[in-house]
Amino acid sequence: MDIVLHWDRMLLLWMHGLLTPSSAVLPEPAAKIILISCGLLVSATAVIQSMIQGSRWSWRHVAKVILALMIVGLAYGLNQWMVKPLLARPRPCQQLLEQLIAVQECPVTWSMPSNHAVVFAAWAGASVGWNQRMITMLLGGLALGAGLSRLWLGVHYPTDVMVGLLAGGSFGYVLMRLVERMAGGRL
Repeated sequence: MDIVLHWDRMLLLWMHGLLTPSSAVLPEPAAKIILISCGLLVSATAVIQSMIQGSRWSWRHVAKVILALMIVGLAYGLNQWMVKPLLARPRPCQQLLEQLIAVQECPVTWSMPSNHAVVFAAWAGASVGWNQRMITMLLGGLALGAGLSRLWLGVHYPTDVMVGLLAGGSFGYVLMRLVERMAGGRL
């Protein structure tokens, strides 16, 4: 475990050093708004494209997007209030304060796994069944970008992001498939 933590810290410090706070173009709240807006735009595009390509309009497309958003909310809640307190891993900005350049104020919540990675990966995982590769790839790209931004800001270790991406994507995919199966293919 010590070797993983050592490499985790080394990789974080390397990635954090690629950009400096002076190269930040947007403040953190604006970046969050842009990421969330992009995700919503991609999902809305999926619904519209499905409606245009389909022979007739259906509420199924809208229902899948709403279900995906509910899955994202559930993934966030489970991660924030169950998984993070269970793992209780301090953030790198709390442990490596003298080695990281402060880009934002260090959050006081636990680090593992990254909520941003969990949320965007759950969104991408839930979208896999929409039969639109481009939408899933765009949402997956947003998940990866959100995770990388957490490393650059110094608020997560690389393993926090990797675990978040894997857990969120798996959770979103499995839960969406489970609901579709329970609906008997009507969704």
